[in-house]
Amino acid sequence: MKRLWNKFATAAERTRGRLGSLFMERQIYLRQQGQVHFLSLTPRIQIAATTLLFVSVGWLFWSTFSLLLADRAVEMRNDRIKYLQAAHEQQISALRERYENRKDAEADAAEQLTDQLKSLETQQDELSNLLKNRQLSGEPLDAMRRRVQGKPAPETAPVAEESYARHSQLQAPRDTRIASLDPGSSLALVPLSSGNIDAAPDAHTASALPTSERVVRMKARQSALAAGIGDAALGEIEKLKRDIARTRVVNADMLLRLPESGGNPSSSGKASSDKAMGGPLLPFTAMAATGDFSTSLSYAEHNLSLLARLENAVAHMPLANPLPGAEVTSPFGGRSDPFTGRYLFHAGLDLAARYGSVVRAPAPGVVSFAGWKPQYGQLIEIDHGNGFVTRYAHLSKIDVKTGQKVSFQTRIGHLGSTGRSTGPHLHYEVWYNGTVRNPANFLEAGDYVLAQK
Repeated sequence: MKRLWNKFATAAERTRGRLGSLFMERQIYLRQQGQVHFLSLTPRIQIAATTLLFVSVGWLFWSTFSLLLADRAVEMRNDRIKYLQAAHEQQISALRERYENRKDAEADAAEQLTDQLKSLETQQDELSNLLKNRQLSGEPLDAMRRRVQGKPAPETAPVAEESYARHSQLQAPRDTRIASLDPGSSLALVPLSSGNIDAAPDAHTASALPTSERVVRMKARQSALAAGIGDAALGEIEKLKRDIARTRVVNADMLLRLPESGGNPSSSGKASSDKAMGGPLLPFTAMAATGDFSTSLSYAEHNLSLLARLENAVAHMPLANPLPGAEVTSPFGGRSDPFTGRYLFHAGLDLAARYGSVVRAPAPGVVSFAGWKPQYGQLIEIDHGNGFVTRYAHLSKIDVKTGQKVSFQTRIGHLGSTGRSTGPHLHYEVWYNGTVRNPANFLEAGDYVLAQK
């Protein structure tokens, strides 16, 4: 310990000696106006001044370094702020771009939905027009059926109601979707708007689907409805074919070859030979099953057009009974003649009823003869077009004139017993293309076509 103290004392003494040699007393002489002054600088003053100088210089260096550090910190903070600002602006730009893209996508989706809804409305209008045309084309035959069946004419016969009450037809199988295409029946078409797309019976499941998919389903339903209309029309055509065949004189193919205005058969149903055509023979029903609306609509239009032409031709055929409720006293064909007893050909059907009973036209036509013929007595002959002619003999009174147009069930005369007759009856004949035919076959066909057995 003493040694350590001695070393410390020795070191202090040496330091004091060095400081004394460095900071010895100094004088600074100043001469002013012939007078000399001096300033004595003691070692303490020098040490204090030197210390102050070192402190000032150190403070200067420290301040400069601190400023440099502060500037660097500020620069780093500014860089950080710029980086964060750039990242923020980039994020905002990305969000804005996403927003714009989503906005454009929503606008495109809305436009597509609008186009799809317009397409649905167009399809509905086409279906509605299709059924309206069906009502107009089928009304003549339907009116004849109502008169034969004694049914009153409907006050209103809407073709397409904007109702969902019968929309379930669209969900049924195609063979049972539409039972009949009677013009008096109504087929519900779905009112189309973005607000009631879910109003179908399966809305509890459809509401969970995207709007675009619901629109697609609606399109599919309309295609199914169009195909169903075509199927129903085809069913009506097949039924009429069977019923017309009961006449044993004409068939549906013969009637469809007739021009719509009546007259001689034409080749309008065949493709013109001067046009190049071809392709595989495929049933149209196979194409209608594809679900494409235009194909289904074309299928329905084709069948409805055939049905309208067929019904128009049938409406001008003498299928109704000119004397309803009358008794057949002599059939068509061979019989024992009531005057001579010989076995002869009877060219008509004898219908007995009360004297003076009203005789009515069984189909529209033009009176080609109204007057007296010795064998027939008071006779009326009506040309119905398409080769059909009917005769009404032994009348007591004639209510029409030659050249007069008559409609279905127009009163043309009264039952009597004029001419070659044994008693009050109507001798009724049906001619087709100049050949007499059996009226009973036409009446039988009429029971199915008009009375709808």
